[in-house]
Amino acid sequence: MKITLDKLSQSAEMDSAQLISSELEKIADSESEGFELTDKLLSKTLRKAGFAMNETKRPIKSRKRVAFIAAIAAAAALSVTAGAVIARNNMMTKEEHQEKIVERYGEEGASKLDEKGFTSDNAAFSDHFKITEEVNASNGYNTLSLITLEPIDEVGEQFLENNPNVDFDAELINGAPKELESWGMGVSWLREDEKGRSYYLDFNRNTNDDKQIKISLFELDVPQDERPAERGELYGEIVIDAKPNSKGYDLKNANGDTLSVYDFIITLDKEISLDSPEVDEAIRNGEDITFTDEEQKAYNSEVVMTLTMKDGSVKELTRDMLAGRGGSREGLSYYYLNNILIDPEKIVSAELMGDIYK
Repeated sequence: MKITLDKLSQSAEMDSAQLISSELEKIADSESEGFELTDKLLSKTLRKAGFAMNETKRPIKSRKRVAFIAAIAAAAALSVTAGAVIARNNMMTKEEHQEKIVERYGEEGASKLDEKGFTSDNAAFSDHFKITEEVNASNGYNTLSLITLEPIDEVGEQFLENNPNVDFDAELINGAPKELESWGMGVSWLREDEKGRSYYLDFNRNTNDDKQIKISLFELDVPQDERPAERGELYGEIVIDAKPNSKGYDLKNANGDTLSVYDFIITLDKEISLDSPEVDEAIRNGEDITFTDEEQKAYNSEVVMTLTMKDGSVKELTRDMLAGRGGSREGLSYYYLNNILIDPEKIVSAELMGDIYK
């Protein structure tokens, strides 16, 4: 990353740095006293920096080798002084990660995700960041993932403050890399706080049972003028599963069309629009459509689908609930559920845009 060394000196505790420097001078002058004294001094230095030195056998016979090991120890100690204390004290707790899920799905939804095995403790570290996958759900074609990016030291914090935009890339593990356009990858920036940022990602690609997806997060430089945005430094990478862990339940209409309902997504084996006939026609004709804020809110709150459950209750799904992510293309419609989960095994029938599925 484009971080200069003065960032490190700003972050380090100078007392510890001076202590290490002083001890290293003793180590450098200790060759005449033999390796026993060298080991004692090196061990003492590491202990003061928070390390424990194990007893080892090492046939070192050159002053350069001793100085080299001392330099490594100093670098490690200084790194801990500068960053690890912040990381230990400032990294998100398990409860704070749980709050990210609650923010998206609510208390009841978060509990249901946990019960069904959709919560994840998958995490990856880079130099200055931790990437955590909070939620993972897949039917083998459609995959969603809730990811949190958090800085683990002051360098990471400063970098996100100065570079607020993040870009994403993805490729199949053990499979040919795919262009994002062909993936149909969607990313939503959900929330940011002092601990980190949460993103909702979805992928629409047949990954097969043995595939995984590697997600890479980059700095995105967005100029103030009309120049195109440019991808910058790599923040980190994480590999997520795309194996099916959500079972779908199929319902059919009178024409034999299949509506498949999963915990997190609803798919249909034909193209269908959730827009009203008037809006749909205007879109097809390339006409501009304008809504006031109130009109848009009312439009998105219209019920477009109902689910009749085994206990006789009816669940209404508005356009906003179904249009979180998804669309129609290539003879298939798919709609990721926005902030909600469904129990597909409890559904008896469904009505979608006036069509009945049983």
